[in-house]
Amino acid sequence: MRDARRRLGLTQLDLAQRVGCTESVVTKIEPGHEFYAAEDYHQDYLTRNPTQPYIVYNDLPKIAALKRLFPEVYRPEPVLVASPRSSN
Repeated sequence: MRDARRRLGLTQLDLAQRVGCTESVVTKIEPGHEFYAAEDYHQDYLTRNPTQPYIVYNDLPKIAALKRLFPEVYRPEPVLVASPRSSN
């Protein structure tokens, strides 16, 4: 992620300023915690459930804002977590 932002010339501060944030940007760094992967039905939820009310109300507007505010980093095809299913 850091390398991607560097390549694009964007920093957290640049991003915050572009969306009108006037507060300080703070990232809390903590020691590593054990990570538990979510169950399969949670993976790629938006792609699998694009008309689910939560997705329509909360996520689709954020994606539209991303496309509008950061067209240089927006891509229409999502990066999926689950492996693609083979079609036979």
